[in-house]
Amino acid sequence: MGLIEAQVEAQGFMALLANAPATAKQQIQDALEDTHREMVPKVTRDMKRAAPVLLGNLARSLSGVVESWKRARWGTLGKRVAYALIQERGGVIRPKKANRLWIPIGEAKTAAGAPRFSPTDLMGDPESLGFKSSGIGLWAGKGKKVATDTAFGFTADGKAQGLFKLVREVRIQAANAGHGYAMFSLEKRLDEYNQSAAARIENALAGVRGF
Repeated sequence: MGLIEAQVEAQGFMALLANAPATAKQQIQDALEDTHREMVPKVTRDMKRAAPVLLGNLARSLSGVVESWKRARWGTLGKRVAYALIQERGGVIRPKKANRLWIPIGEAKTAAGAPRFSPTDLMGDPESLGFKSSGIGLWAGKGKKVATDTAFGFTADGKAQGLFKLVREVRIQAANAGHGYAMFSLEKRLDEYNQSAAARIENALAGVRGF
């Protein structure tokens, strides 16, 4: 699943709402909804900053929405970003069809670590990438093949350049040094959230009979 959703509910204020007179219920609900509207942009901004920036797709996909006075939600919100969940929680990536994952190395990746081209490009049309040929393994003397876990591009002068590592699995640590980006960003704003809601409710109920 490429979907991350973090949500906050106004559970802490439910008892107050349940015991409030009818004249105060709407004021409390409006105060809670206003708090969501204040905090959603802040939490969304924090999530974008905490998300990994390899390509920027995840950060761009993150947004927040106020559903009602009860709930606000953040995350990819329906947009499918394949690595959203694993960047939040960490985990292991394994190939679904092939025997190995192809991890770009050397000139096959950008300074940020993103691939410059695909394994299909290298193996199918190496000349378009400036190589005479490509292959997995090295050939040494009399056509003898030395098996390796690396895919190479071979230049016209016979030099081999390692471009992809072939591995069985990749272990991914959650983004933000293992803390994730969604729940981490929400949790660090919870005190501010609660204080803002309490202040808004106090102001809303000022002068209401029974409070």
